[in-house]
Amino acid sequence: MSNIRESLYALASMLEYPRGDVRPQVEQLCTLFAGAPLQARESFEAFRAGMAPLSATQQEELYTRTFDINPQCSLEIGWQIYGESYDRGAFLVKMKAALNEQGIEATTELPDHLPQMIRLFARVDPKRMRDLAIGFLEPGITKMISGFSQSKSPYLHLMKAANAVVIEIASQITAEECHV
Repeated sequence: MSNIRESLYALASMLEYPRGDVRPQVEQLCTLFAGAPLQARESFEAFRAGMAPLSATQQEELYTRTFDINPQCSLEIGWQIYGESYDRGAFLVKMKAALNEQGIEATTELPDHLPQMIRLFARVDPKRMRDLAIGFLEPGITKMISGFSQSKSPYLHLMKAANAVVIEIASQITAEECHV
């Protein structure tokens, strides 16, 4: 991977509702992650193959069917981890503060929306990056992936790629970088 922040921002954009034909963005994503671990590269390629035959309208419909209609695949990390509990509320408050602290613009989505959390992951110091990956991103994305059990959506491959990338980046952070 060339520039990690640029690559993670491109990944975050792919996890947002598509605005027009996303195939050029998918090509860019595959290029940015050309140096990623094999599992991530294979998942990105499978995502590319699944999106290639779809029109822009079909891409929008697929996104909605995958993430908006199927609650098991909801892109809200806090919901995946905490469900509808008070703990999620506290998590949302912390994520909103963290996004503001890093200068990440608010969107119409909640602060625990996966694209926003990936942007946060791209900007924080190594210790917080590792804590986000281990404590929230990896378990949340893993739970989302399990929600794809009957789905043949290409987004399953994108989620697998995202998980592999997050795990790989977190595993490369040393204890020294975390000031442990």
